[in-house]
Amino acid sequence: HVRSRRQRQMCIRDSTWAIDSGTLRRDEVQLLARIELAEGDPGVAREEAAVELGVSRETLNRRVCRIRTKLMQAVSGDMEAKVSYAPRRS
Repeated sequence: HVRSRRQRQMCIRDSTWAIDSGTLRRDEVQLLARIELAEGDPGVAREEAAVELGVSRETLNRRVCRIRTKLMQAVSGDMEAKVSYAPRRS
């Protein structure tokens, strides 16, 4: 993955929010950041993380998917709660 500085900043902001809001645990954020911000071949980062955690690559992929889904659902719910919509005009 080649990430821009802005993408990295957004990831840090979202990660901080996820921990502060109780959406994700610190270890979940660390794993997601490790995978999403990996430099070079993303497959290598996933393989290294799987070995380090003592799980298969498939298990790691499912875990990352669940973490990403939790984050997306929480962010979209938070946005819906904060965004007021103007009534439709006829």
